[in-house]
Amino acid sequence: AVVSAGKGLGTMASPAIDQVQLSRQLYVMGMEAQTRMAQSDVLVVGMGGVGVEIAKNLALMGVKGVAIHDPTPARWADLASNFYLSEADAEAGTPRASACLPKLAELNSSVRVRLHTGGLGATDVSRFAVVVGCCLPLADQLALNAACRSAGSAFVLAEAMGALGVVFCDFGSSFVVRDPTGEEPVVRVVTAVTSEADGVVTVHPSERHGLSPGDAVTFDGIQGMTELNGCPPRRVTSVLDGHRFRIGDTSGFAPFRPGNGHVKQVVQPLTVSFEPLDVSLERPTFVATDFAKTSRLAGTHALWRGLHAFRGRDGGAGRLPAAWDIGEAEEVLALAEGEGCGGSGASTFQASAPEGCAPPPPDAPLSREAATCLACASSATLSPMCSVVGAMAASEALKACSGKFTPISQWMYLEASEALPPAGALTPADCAARGDRYDGQRRAVGSAVQEQLCHSSWFVVGAGAIGCEALKTLAMMGVAAPIPGSGPASSSSSSGAAAAAVDSSTAAGSAGAKAGRVVVTDMDSIEKSNLSRQFLFRAADIGLPKSATAAAATSAMNPLIRVEAMETRVAADTEDVFDEAFWRGLDGVVTALDNVEARLYVDNRCVQFGKPMLESGTLGTKGHVQVVLPGSSVSYGSTSDPAEVSVPVCTLKSFPSKIEHTIQWARDWFEGEFAQAAEAANAFAADSAFLATIAGTPTRVETLERVVGVFASASAAAPAQPSAAAAAAGASAASPLSPVARACAAWAREQFESLFNHRIAQLCHTFPADATNDDGLPFWSGTKRRPRPLAFDLADPLHRTFVASAVRLRAAMLGTEVQTDTEESVDALAAAAAATTVAPFVAKDEQIARDDEELAAMQEAKGDGGDGGVAAGLEARLPAFGAAKGRHFAVIAFEKDDDLHASLLAAASNLRARNYGIEELDVMQTRRIAGRIIPAIATTTALVVGLVGLELLKLAQTQLARRGPAVAGRVRTKPITDHRDAFVNVALPVLTVTEPMECPATTVRLPAGAKYVPPGLSADAVDVSVAREWRVTMWDAVDLKGPMTMQELLDWAEEQFGMEVDSVNIEMATLYNATMASMPMRAAVTRQRASMTIPKVYEAVTGTPLPAQPSVQLLVTLAPPEEDDDGEEEEEGPELPVVTYWMSPEELDELRAASATKAEA
Repeated sequence: AVVSAGKGLGTMASPAIDQVQLSRQLYVMGMEAQTRMAQSDVLVVGMGGVGVEIAKNLALMGVKGVAIHDPTPARWADLASNFYLSEADAEAGTPRASACLPKLAELNSSVRVRLHTGGLGATDVSRFAVVVGCCLPLADQLALNAACRSAGSAFVLAEAMGALGVVFCDFGSSFVVRDPTGEEPVVRVVTAVTSEADGVVTVHPSERHGLSPGDAVTFDGIQGMTELNGCPPRRVTSVLDGHRFRIGDTSGFAPFRPGNGHVKQVVQPLTVSFEPLDVSLERPTFVATDFAKTSRLAGTHALWRGLHAFRGRDGGAGRLPAAWDIGEAEEVLALAEGEGCGGSGASTFQASAPEGCAPPPPDAPLSREAATCLACASSATLSPMCSVVGAMAASEALKACSGKFTPISQWMYLEASEALPPAGALTPADCAARGDRYDGQRRAVGSAVQEQLCHSSWFVVGAGAIGCEALKTLAMMGVAAPIPGSGPASSSSSSGAAAAAVDSSTAAGSAGAKAGRVVVTDMDSIEKSNLSRQFLFRAADIGLPKSATAAAATSAMNPLIRVEAMETRVAADTEDVFDEAFWRGLDGVVTALDNVEARLYVDNRCVQFGKPMLESGTLGTKGHVQVVLPGSSVSYGSTSDPAEVSVPVCTLKSFPSKIEHTIQWARDWFEGEFAQAAEAANAFAADSAFLATIAGTPTRVETLERVVGVFASASAAAPAQPSAAAAAAGASAASPLSPVARACAAWAREQFESLFNHRIAQLCHTFPADATNDDGLPFWSGTKRRPRPLAFDLADPLHRTFVASAVRLRAAMLGTEVQTDTEESVDALAAAAAATTVAPFVAKDEQIARDDEELAAMQEAKGDGGDGGVAAGLEARLPAFGAAKGRHFAVIAFEKDDDLHASLLAAASNLRARNYGIEELDVMQTRRIAGRIIPAIATTTALVVGLVGLELLKLAQTQLARRGPAVAGRVRTKPITDHRDAFVNVALPVLTVTEPMECPATTVRLPAGAKYVPPGLSADAVDVSVAREWRVTMWDAVDLKGPMTMQELLDWAEEQFGMEVDSVNIEMATLYNATMASMPMRAAVTRQRASMTIPKVYEAVTGTPLPAQPSVQLLVTLAPPEEDDDGEEEEEGPELPVVTYWMSPEELDELRAASATKAEA
């Protein structure tokens, strides 16, 4: 069988793609793949938690149609994972597919969602490009796969059995992957190619080539060795290093000469062969997900088959093992070890280590204990696992539709036994059904953990794509959603609920116990582009606040959840809202943010208050999860990505070599002409001292040119009094344009001439074609491309677009609207621009900087900005615009989602690219780069949030265990080795999980008599009369309550730590330094500041008050002891953990008053 991507397309016309709604997704999939998806129908069989997740993702991502099939009546256990089933559905036993249909149909009006009520034979499935079998008995999966093979349809198996997930793919014997990775092809500047039997290509040292053996490349612009230009793709035979690789025989080619040649990677299709399910069952191939568990894959596969063998006993589709029934779990293991399931007898599973002995090594086979736990929980439905499996399966279905990205070959297991309680911790009675929506999850974790979740408090920061998925996951898991009448189970951290958001309302029947809360905050409103992945929103919600809308949708999924929506930014200036009580009342934080700065702030607060943080993010097909565990792991801020490499100014101004350079240049020009120019003109009109203010600045001439340009346009646009003859004749037949349109068209033509002709001609004059560098090599080589001036062409579409877009925006800045929505209006504007008289180019003896170092030297030589004569001439023109000086001009900043803005910026960028022979880019891709838009798809988001949910399940067990065995029973604290960070790339496909990094620790030796007792220890357990060691990590924190004077701080530190203070700092401000304080000349200042409170000392040192925030962090370093243990003097003293100084109400009031006074000033 051969499966074709987009099967069943027939001869239908290409569907219309909503490029606004799908904009972020199109940056990942591309228009070609999206079109094939929009022509493909998919059948999803089985509408449990996995099936509804798959159908949701397919609908969001815009396939042609989704058919769903499942006549199974809804049960209470389904509500733990199927977010489109309700209590009423469970009570009435509504067929699952019928119940889910209306809500799935709301997700995307372009996708037809319907019930499939027919059979599942080859004829029935032949109309579908892909069929996904979800959580079906193995016999049914085998039959469905056989039908798909016969019909030529792709087949995906998806199943979640408690903490065990599996995805299997069969796309036929010969499936063509058009784009295996989805990455942008590599393009690099070539600096050398050798002539030999296996030629070596060297690329410019500014960038690594990024190629691997077997990659295909071609060339353009090569000088000398022109045989390479446009050659058929040549394979990279080997990679020598990051800048050199071999491409085979070049011995017969002409010698290479330095120039502007490029090597370009060529994406090559990949043909993949799949085995049918019945064959692959016996000889499986696996995609590893946890490299610490690669040796467990065979055992996991056997266990999965054993579970199906148990389910299919007596030839029927029976049940899975009862929850935590050890006897039935042992039956499953016995079946898995048999030949019928591919087991290898007693060696299938690693024997568990006796209690007190070291556990088996990570590379050991699946342990009997883990296998037992997985079997015991296999009947459970865990929403996070359903999200992971559903996202992966939907990704595979979309690959079959589009032919884009590499499919799974052929089995992928996610075995999360570490998310379950240990074997023997639960009994069947602990997991017994109660006839409520958590029955499915209770089977995995027991009633005590479920109660812990129901009464916990979590903070979701952000209500975008990740935030929506996180809220859904929390609702399904029952976080802050107790069953009415259930007993209180709030943990110690949530019992003091935050006053600002976690109020004192009580759960019904909880006799005064405070219930948990989910608090979600987001300042943004819903836009149409959100709808392709932020699945809690609908078209009718556009313009509404994200947080409130998401909270309402979450409550509809689980009416029990206590969720509060806010529209407040989480930052230093809102610490009066998200205050100490708020943070201390949380059990944890889920970040759903799109910028590093906000992540770092939330991370810092989590460290300060000792709260776990579940951090995740996505970038197209890639995603990550980081678990931040108080006291044990590093935090988000402990590591950082490499700093973004900035583009040299001279590259942007004169020597672009990439389209990214021309886009940045165009954005700078846009901001200068439509935002900064208007701001400067308004400032000149309003401030009589404006000219004096800019005098001496390096940008004086540039600013004056913009001001003069704005007022010149405004003056030219003002209609003059018509003569009597003109009034009688009416509008001029030669020019039907308004004065504003004519003035703006003239300005646009002058801009064109200056930007794309005169400046380029001057650059070519300053550096002629035969120019050389100081080393004698050609100047125009490597990354320096010699440009060519452009002549304005009335018939060129790009020239016309530039003029029409520039005119509309210039007129808008002047407060007028010019229409360009008809071809006739664009014709008239282009003709007016062409008719504008422009000065011819005159070459100047002008110095142009070759690099930023030379540019800095030139600017320094100018001193106050130079060009005094030019500036004086511009200032002399300003009085002539007196009539226009009273006007106010609109400041137009670039907005990435504004089509007019994107059109002009793309036109300007592509005209400059045409100057330099750089490949041009369409408006959509230009918008992405200029607006720094993050590509995103629904499947990656759902996948990472599912992994976040598994970590939250582990944290709930830890929080329960810390309440003591009387409540937790045998549920244990999860060590750091049970948690998982993750990296995913669904394009490859890769899902890799690893243990979090442990936080580093230092040891502080406290001398005898030091009274400090570290957190977690009782005073009775510490003998302060003897010297002792204190293991300090980033999680250790010290709190001080104000008001406290500097002397009181010094005395406190010496009493607590037995050492004098060496220094006290707040960021870069030194409030106290022992060496300076001991100087006689500083005695008066030292005495004065000793009696001042910490905020007053800061103000005295810096001359400005502290921000009006409830707390400030101090960096306190202790003086070294006179001698160490070896009798030698120590050079440095220990640094205390972060000391948080909490303002007293009086101190905070004073800071607020000072802040208000400063704002008024």
